[in-house]
Amino acid sequence: MEVVALSVVAGIPTVEVELSVEPTRRVVTCRRACVGLLRRFVPLVVKKSVSETLGMGGGYAPPTNSPLVLLLSVGLGVGLVLLGMGCAAKTPPAPLETAACAEGLPQDQWPGAGVADEALSLVLRSRAQPVRVEYRATIEDPALVSARRVRIAFFRDDGSALRMRLLDPMGMAIADYVRADGRWELTIPSLSVAEAGAVGDAVPRLMGRELPLSPDRLSALFAPAAVGDTVAWQAGACAVLEERATSGEVVRTLAFDRVDGAWVVARETLFEDGEARMVADHFEHRLVGSGLLWSHRSEIQDARRGSQLELVTTGIRTDGVTDALFVLRGDDASPTSRASE
Repeated sequence: MEVVALSVVAGIPTVEVELSVEPTRRVVTCRRACVGLLRRFVPLVVKKSVSETLGMGGGYAPPTNSPLVLLLSVGLGVGLVLLGMGCAAKTPPAPLETAACAEGLPQDQWPGAGVADEALSLVLRSRAQPVRVEYRATIEDPALVSARRVRIAFFRDDGSALRMRLLDPMGMAIADYVRADGRWELTIPSLSVAEAGAVGDAVPRLMGRELPLSPDRLSALFAPAAVGDTVAWQAGACAVLEERATSGEVVRTLAFDRVDGAWVVARETLFEDGEARMVADHFEHRLVGSGLLWSHRSEIQDARRGSQLELVTTGIRTDGVTDALFVLRGDDASPTSRASE
């Protein structure tokens, strides 16, 4: 908005183009941001009007009849309204009202017979089964010019080991994330990146940029691990689990739904500093192998960054997952070699 405003004020002709993907913008809702924008824009408008009135010219080109002047005037009015509103408060996403809960089920018929700890154990046990999944994925991120279509190979053993490989449509590796033995490793060949760390450490910023849909956060959506220290049912919601840290802050919520008589996680939300950071909606759960209900379509959003990831399952196996898939490169203290696949 500010760049367009400066162009119009300077008299530079502007054109309108249609984008194939709607850009992700930060919504100006804070008083300080509004004051800063108005402080820079209003003096320029006044100076241009006075200069043109005195015949001194108002910019680098003749005035145009662009409708952007009217639009910017409306935007100025909106800015003045927002100026008096202050900053928007952080609010978590609305609880998911599932079809099963719409029936008004009593709590003793919720997952784990209504016992919160047992319901979480059901989720962790289902995610502890060895599985190998192939995804067709679509990634949208503010840093990308348009949506990018890739393939994702996902592997998980019956412990805490996990691996995600990002492939281009031709099968070439774009990125590889391995987590095992309390450590993780990230490899991005095109950027000559080879990072490692301990489980619990966030993936560092690479080349000064944060990765879209960071793999350490994605792994929390699929790995068999508890995120918080305590668990309880969310007050006022139906079959929604809350995991809380020792400080009492909510770090994850799990909203359940029933599919063919079995309870599955329909929405999972990860929180940071009281704000919803990663939201995953799971659809089309299907029975795989011996009792494994798997989401064949998932939509994941990074609410703060604006990234979106859609996963569509193209193949899934519950066998053939071996330790060789989770071998780490190692370091001086633990020299090992990566197994070839």
